[in-house]
Amino acid sequence: MSFYRLTRDVYVLVTPRGMRSYLVKGDRGWVIIDGGDPVSLNIIVSDILEVTRGVTPKYILVTSCHPAAASAIGALSKFFVESLVVSHYPDSVALRRGECEGSFYEPARVSVELRSDEEVVEGIRIKLTRTPTLGSIIANYNGVIFAGSTLVSPLKTVSYLCSVSDCSKVS
Repeated sequence: MSFYRLTRDVYVLVTPRGMRSYLVKGDRGWVIIDGGDPVSLNIIVSDILEVTRGVTPKYILVTSCHPAAASAIGALSKFFVESLVVSHYPDSVALRRGECEGSFYEPARVSVELRSDEEVVEGIRIKLTRTPTLGSIIANYNGVIFAGSTLVSPLKTVSYLCSVSDCSKVS
């Protein structure tokens, strides 16, 4: 098993390389947050299907085009063809091209391109941070912050702070 339950509605998926993706039970369906690494795609997909009991996630939310968050999104979006890939502009353009800040990976089909500073998807509050890339976001679901490759300091109303490399309880 390469995943664990963080809260009632949040699961952490961990690849053999230590990369993390997240699975959230949103308002009306499952949401994958970030994609892990493409080398571990079979493990990620297997874990997702085990947690969701075979239900296809409604969304794949990408916190940035940074390879740690996005390099497996193209492959994930091919496997979960019914899932809508959500990314903030201009990272959405980079994902479609499969290139971000000099790194190359499989292009992804972005279905929902966010353009506002704040959005809500499946009960997940999304805020544009513009770091480390111009389309980077932080997502907040019931006090669990998904920061992707963004470095943040603890916030008072946060229970957990989850990045592509770690997930920690905030005291």
